[in-house]
Amino acid sequence: VQVDPSQWPKTVLLWSPRLGFNYDVKGDKRLQIRGGTGIFSGRIPFVWLGNQSSNPGIAATSPSDYTFQVNDTDEKFHWPQVWKTNLAMDAKAGEGWIFTLEGIYGKDINAIVHRNYNMRAPSGQLTGTGDNRAVFAGFPEVNIYSADANTQGFLDAGTIVLNNVREGYQASITGKVIKRWTGGLSVSVAYSYLSSKDYTSIPAEIAADAFQRSPVVGNPNFPQFSWSRYGLTHRIVGSLFYTKSYSFMASSLGVFFEAGQGNRYSFAYAGDLNLDNIPNNDLIYVPQGSGDINFGTVENGVGVPADNASAQWQALDAFIDQDAYLKERRGKYADRNGVSLPWFTQLDLRYMHDFVLKGNKTNHTFQVSIDILNFGNMFSSTWGVIKLPRTMTPITVNGVDNSNVPWFQFDTDLKNSYVDDFSVASKWQLQIGIRYIFN
Repeated sequence: VQVDPSQWPKTVLLWSPRLGFNYDVKGDKRLQIRGGTGIFSGRIPFVWLGNQSSNPGIAATSPSDYTFQVNDTDEKFHWPQVWKTNLAMDAKAGEGWIFTLEGIYGKDINAIVHRNYNMRAPSGQLTGTGDNRAVFAGFPEVNIYSADANTQGFLDAGTIVLNNVREGYQASITGKVIKRWTGGLSVSVAYSYLSSKDYTSIPAEIAADAFQRSPVVGNPNFPQFSWSRYGLTHRIVGSLFYTKSYSFMASSLGVFFEAGQGNRYSFAYAGDLNLDNIPNNDLIYVPQGSGDINFGTVENGVGVPADNASAQWQALDAFIDQDAYLKERRGKYADRNGVSLPWFTQLDLRYMHDFVLKGNKTNHTFQVSIDILNFGNMFSSTWGVIKLPRTMTPITVNGVDNSNVPWFQFDTDLKNSYVDDFSVASKWQLQIGIRYIFN
């Protein structure tokens, strides 16, 4: 394949037809069916096009003199497009009750993928354990663009071409209940379930990172169709509002609650297992038993067992058992973004008080507000705390021997999958505001 970074993709006219409806079943707005379908167009981070301008070619006057990488865009490239359809029902049941049920499905028409056109297919294969993934034989098969094997390095990413794939979807269903009272009180609660998969969630900025940071099992040019990195699988939100007006004052109280589960991440090896010269992007193989993994180092192409190999296995075995995801994946590869963080909860509170001074033509309102974010954490240090992965690379690759047998290392002090997030996201915060309104 020949690439020409001096040429931009062909201009393509994008059509976004859409159709929607809202049907009042009984003519009294007590039961409404609404929905629609259509194509929605978006855009990409323009840095990827900027990469093509910045890295258009290679200048190799010597083995160590070459450009950062070569970037290009496929001549038939399309802006991202998704075909989205929704169907919903809103029902008023009397006495202030409102019920809503809505489903949304989106199908990717033109999703995004980065591929390395200068990368040959892997020709080797691991042996000696349950992991038989494809591996790269070495220069010039690996992920570089250079004239010499000694110039290999991270981000020397070859010829990265921006292209489209059609696979990918997003499906969600939401149920919501609202209750309003005549005295100024209203309460709502909603639950959403989301399922979303893609070829790459692109957790990066520049094109080379977008290609190299997507976790894979073997060949990074063919990423795994798996869970999307974005969106909560389960989400519950609730709110309570109460407003009381006086002669020249008004008080408002708002309480907001959120619980969620589904922020996703991947378990990968620390190091380079498939020998593509990209570290930390190889999804782990979860050992079924001690015979599925070798603990030790590689010296002059020969594997050397570790003195504490038995202790490392016992520690790894215990770590797998305490992790709900890894325990279910024994004897299999980890999925890209297959792991979900534990549930989190947060309660926020807002109180506002308005002082209204009426003039001849203008009303003057002085509004004082108090916001307490993560209100529960104000009373208990264990409430409203978010959990984060203690590590996403629990197993270290020490090398692959001449027989393509991998050798690993595991930290025997690693006991638990999660650690508390000590950032401001897990701490209560107080905010006081004063606002002047005239109308």
